[in-house]
Amino acid sequence: MSSDHAGSLILTRAFAPGQIVYLEMNVGEIDIVRSPKEHQIQLVIEPKYGAGQAEMQSWVEQFDVSSTDAHIRLHLPRHSHGKYDSDYDGGKVTLYLPSQEALHAKLGVGQMTVGDVRGDKELHVGVGELDIRDINPEDYGNVVSTTGIGDVQDAIFQGKQSGWLGNSETAQGTGKYRIDAHVGIGQINFKDSRV
Repeated sequence: MSSDHAGSLILTRAFAPGQIVYLEMNVGEIDIVRSPKEHQIQLVIEPKYGAGQAEMQSWVEQFDVSSTDAHIRLHLPRHSHGKYDSDYDGGKVTLYLPSQEALHAKLGVGQMTVGDVRGDKELHVGVGELDIRDINPEDYGNVVSTTGIGDVQDAIFQGKQSGWLGNSETAQGTGKYRIDAHVGIGQINFKDSRV
């Protein structure tokens, strides 16, 4: 976890491994990665313009943690810096999780990256890109990836692909966890930077 988050909003909660994390975000860039601290969940928001702490705090509509789950809902502002809808966002979010969590994450427009966090994953991006990286394929059984319009690039599972305008891929392993990944318009990438 980087210590130079000057100008960022940092929220931390105690959270035991093996629970369920529900995340919903409207727009922007989010990285979901393993925390070096096994019993906490941390949310870091780095604004792409000079937003103050109070303004960034207003973007956090929900950050509730119980003994069984965490519910996080973020509503970042839209600021145009390009000609497409996906170019509208107010910041980058990093969510640090314990090493093993069931994750249900939904992003309206932007880029979601999910790192080495073990557990079931239900991931959805409306418009944009979904990167799943540095996971151990032996941990996973049923893996389903679909795009409405777009591609699935897979350097980890290399399952059976089908589709034309949209693309889908299914892979079956021996692990106990599952991945259900969907992008409406855009791309899904499975990347393994450990090799």
